[in-house]
Amino acid sequence: MCEEIAKKVASQYENQISDLRATLAAKDAKINVLQTELNALTRAYKDLEVAKTQLIEDYRKCRTMLAKLTPKKNKWEEYWNNKYPKKKIIYTGRTFPKDPKKRYGIDVRYFFTVSQPLYELVEANKLHQGSFDDRALNCLKWVHKNIKYTPDKTAYGSEEYWAFPCEALYTMREDCDGGAILLANLMLHAGIPYWRIRLNAGDVEGGGHCYVTYCRETDNQFVVLDWCYYYNDMPVSERPLHRDERKYYAIWFSWNQRYAFGKMNTMAGAKKTLPVVFKRK
Repeated sequence: MCEEIAKKVASQYENQISDLRATLAAKDAKINVLQTELNALTRAYKDLEVAKTQLIEDYRKCRTMLAKLTPKKNKWEEYWNNKYPKKKIIYTGRTFPKDPKKRYGIDVRYFFTVSQPLYELVEANKLHQGSFDDRALNCLKWVHKNIKYTPDKTAYGSEEYWAFPCEALYTMREDCDGGAILLANLMLHAGIPYWRIRLNAGDVEGGGHCYVTYCRETDNQFVVLDWCYYYNDMPVSERPLHRDERKYYAIWFSWNQRYAFGKMNTMAGAKKTLPVVFKRK
């Protein structure tokens, strides 16, 4: 009797042990799977760390290359763009085609345009060759030679009409402002930095006038490039400074491609300033 009980108990324990072994074997297998996954994740993490280090290094290299490729701000650009107070200038220099007496205002910076035909004109006439000073003089000579000075009343049927470059090239007849705007745009398309080119509206000997001034390479000072009123083909390096010109008085406003500036009483003839109204010679 005792033997039977002992065998029965032993059989039960053997079954329990067998079940425990099976459970342990399953857990061991799961542990092995988890260990394999952990090993894979560890390798992936290490790969990500390597990739992260490489990305950081590539980023630093890109920043270094970008810094080399990005032109440094010219100190003279900063100086001339901040010498005079910036101001939003809206000028009523345009009229509606069907009603030349009806005028509308426009931000003067819109008179700087970028277009493929202007690039083609500059290239065809070799206006982009030489130094910036050479290019400026090339553009001045081209405008003086090819644009006929004509009052706005004759060219456009309006007492005052500031033409865009495309209009000036269509008519080939302009007064001071249309020719000056064309000249400034040709200089820009010839590769001259925007800050070296400035359009000015102000008083000169003879009345109101619009003309170009250019910051030459010689000494980074502005000189006058006037295509009509007081034209000359003197080399840029030999021209008197704008501030020393006796025939150019105070400026009502001026502008380049990015900024417009308020009144400037800095010219040699500033004391002779006339009323702020455009006049024709």
